[in-house]
Amino acid sequence: FHLEAEIPGVKLADLELTLKGRDFVLAGERKRSEGEAPAHSERAYGRFERRLRLPEDVETEQVSASLENGVLRVSLPKAARARARRIEIQA
Repeated sequence: FHLEAEIPGVKLADLELTLKGRDFVLAGERKRSEGEAPAHSERAYGRFERRLRLPEDVETEQVSASLENGVLRVSLPKAARARARRIEIQA
């Protein structure tokens, strides 16, 4: 499975990813920058959390994530027992 989330303005230190069984949680906080407040802003600030129930088990030790240009990409490889397997037919 591959997940992508657009989270501009969120620092790596303010993100937390957890996986327990099939439950995946993306949590974090978008903080206002110090200094002058903009006259107008359409960006939400504060804590956020997204929970997803994955349809199949994943290999937890092989999960990887990267954050680049405000886009979080998470790769969750399916567990070996969850992958499709071709079955040979005996004649």
